[in-house]
Amino acid sequence: MSVKIIQGDCMTVLKTLPDNSVDSIVTDPPYGISFMGKHWDYNVPKVEVWQEALRVLKPGGHALIACGTRTQHRMAVNIEDAGFEIRDIVGWIYGSGFPKSLNIGKAVDKLQGNEREVVGDNPNARSSHGTNPLSMQCSPNSIEHKNTKGNSEWEGYGTALKPAMELWTLARKPLSEPTVAANVLKWSTGGINIDDCRVEYNDGTTPEQILKKYTGNNENNDSVTNNFGVGEIKSTNTKSTLQGRFPANLIHDGSDEVVKGFPDSKTSASKPCDCRTDGATSFDAMRGNRPARGYDENGSAARFFYCAKSSKSERNLGLDGYLTVKYSISKGEILCKEEITVAVQLLERAMSDLGLMSFSIDESGESIMALFPKDSLSIILTEINRIIELKTLQSLTLSPINESIAGVSCEKVNGGNLAESAVKCNQSKRDITKEQQAELARGANGVALKMLSLIKDAASRKPLTNIHSTVKPIALMRYLCRLITPPQGTILDCFAGSGSTGIAAKLEGFGFIGIEREAEYCRIAEARIESWKPDAQEVLAL
Repeated sequence: MSVKIIQGDCMTVLKTLPDNSVDSIVTDPPYGISFMGKHWDYNVPKVEVWQEALRVLKPGGHALIACGTRTQHRMAVNIEDAGFEIRDIVGWIYGSGFPKSLNIGKAVDKLQGNEREVVGDNPNARSSHGTNPLSMQCSPNSIEHKNTKGNSEWEGYGTALKPAMELWTLARKPLSEPTVAANVLKWSTGGINIDDCRVEYNDGTTPEQILKKYTGNNENNDSVTNNFGVGEIKSTNTKSTLQGRFPANLIHDGSDEVVKGFPDSKTSASKPCDCRTDGATSFDAMRGNRPARGYDENGSAARFFYCAKSSKSERNLGLDGYLTVKYSISKGEILCKEEITVAVQLLERAMSDLGLMSFSIDESGESIMALFPKDSLSIILTEINRIIELKTLQSLTLSPINESIAGVSCEKVNGGNLAESAVKCNQSKRDITKEQQAELARGANGVALKMLSLIKDAASRKPLTNIHSTVKPIALMRYLCRLITPPQGTILDCFAGSGSTGIAAKLEGFGFIGIEREAEYCRIAEARIESWKPDAQEVLAL
């Protein structure tokens, strides 16, 4: 099955895909909470995005779309307004979240100039060797590294709860046929894969052993009802119904924090049942004094729900064959963003013959990232020396300047949308003077040369790591893909990020189309997907 990443804006790329061409959508879009100040997370996707996704999806095809609890209502409304049917919400519970709450009592004391009592060290404070520039200025004995307590009436108040759950909207494109059965026969879409997503028992008991537990070794019964989540046991279909519990709309990560949050739950104890003599023909009556049906499993009630554990090594698996170099423009430099935009175009044009390197601007707009394979380093260094000796960059400098200035100026005018107004872009070109162009040319040339010198410097080259801020566990994405995608189906991810859904699709034997705007994330996603094999999960260190 084809697995591919397409770089570009999701709206633009979606318009190139045929109607009714994908079987499911599994995607983790922006939540609209300005996460870590990321520009791409200013808003949830608009209705128009989901309308295009609906067009591409086959009739009856399902979508699972993630969102945070604060903006889930906005996400669901947009999905529904686009024409989807909202079928359910799947809760993903995890233990790795940390509270982002203002200590109101501390803020009040600071405002009023009140002294606070030191009651101990703050285990969550960053050390003086941390990455936060502010914390690096503080010694471990400073007040920032202590837990303090005040006496105001607002002590103990905050502004937010600890995040421990994300919500996935389960939606479906309306059927084109009068019934689900007819739709499935025509399009292979319309249902969800219950049996392959059942929750396995956690003690290794086989279906045959469970059957004996429930039936008292009587295999001639027609049906036996149970209260342990496996539905109805039928002798004609024991294999599917005994694979595990019926999948629920709740999934957890198996962390100690989450599991301990569930109550302990025990099965009903086996006990003799009354021997009936009234001529009843029910199975219970036929059993006589045999033990009542029951399954001797107990422990945390978390066992009733699918557990999608994440591996410590899966985040960066496949990236060790690449190197990255970053160059940040100094604050206060004139035309900083324009310089870096032109510099990237210069580098791409100068190195285009190799086809080995990619350059991108980070989301702050103030630094360049270079990415390239380790085993091509010697070829790249030879080419860099040639470019510097022949002064290739100088001959290329003026060619991209006008288009770059127009693009950046238009982006500033239109709030980040480069395509909104071609007229304003053209006007921006006319507004740039010859002196400004010359200054920009010198600055961009200097930035590009500095970037090349950093690539030559061994100390500047770092192993590539997955810098995406919202990486999902592969086990979770495999489960979600399997739940709503028919056999041999193709999954669409409109916001592919670092490629976790693509990995899951590959491991499950599905086709995959991932759309990602950022070039840097595309390269990371491609490298991660390429590295995963069907048995890759077996070698990960959990």
